Order: sequence, then C-alpha cells, then structure tokens
Amino acid sequence: MTYSDPKGLEVEVLVGGSHWYEHAALRIDGTVYSNGRYRVPGQELSSFGMVGPNVLTVQNASSYYETSDHCKTCNTNGYVLNVTEQEQERIEQFYQKLINSSSPHPNHNGWYVMDDQYRFIGNNCSSLVVEALNAGLPWYHTMSLP
Repeated sequence: MTYSDPKGLEVEVLVGGSHWYEHAALRIDGTVYSNGRYRVPGQELSSFGMVGPNVLTVQNASSYYETSDHCKTCNTNGYVLNVTEQEQERIEQFYQKLINSSSPHPNHNGWYVMDDQYRFIGNNCSSLVVEALNAGLPWYHTMSLP
C-alpha cells in the first residue's frame, strides 16, 4: 500500500539530490516520472556533460526511492498536491504523449529517449515537471516549484 493513491486524487512533486544541485520528479499514484541526461548509444553528452540526450524514466515509486542515483544518498522531499481525477488524468496524458513520441531506450526498460536535448540550464528535470503540472492543473501556472 506504500506510495499508493487508489482514488487518484494526489500528485507529489519530488525534490532531492546528493549533489550541489537537486533533482525534480513527479509521482502519480505508484509511478514516478523523471527525466535527465543519460547515456544513449550513438548520442554523446556535450558542454562538459551539461547537455545530452533527454531521457524520460518511468518506474515504480518504491524502486525509484531505492535505486535512483538522486535518492540513494539523499533526502527526497515530497510536496503533495491534492488534485481532481480530471487533473490527474491530464497530467498522465501529458506523460503518455511524451512516451508515445519518444523512442524506447535500447538498454533500459521504462526509459524513453525524447527528441529534444536535456540542458542543465533551461530544459531540465524541473522544467518537465512544470510542463506536466501546467498541462494538468489550470491554476498551477501562477505558482512555482518549491
């Protein structure tokens, strides 16, 4: 029952990190949607590793907390947003559209290589969380991540 939201009325923004910067992801029910610059065969990181393939990872929440490089050695803070079923559905549809328009990662199940480039400054993990929340929550555009 851990990390479960059977009524579909809760979304959690996850923020944590073990480096001088932190990572943002979104948990909906028992699934965590996260993205970052990960190695993809045939695609290189550039700008000293600050730019690279933008990979969406979709995994079980308990697995994310146990295995994620962002969570193994740090405290991840969760910010729960109580949402309607329709709002949650719109956020899930946002991620499903990303998955449908991406290519499966050749080496990892549940990883999807998106068409755009991840940029440490600009197009990063927090910007994707903001896009997802803006897609599902009409009131969210007036707020910002903690």
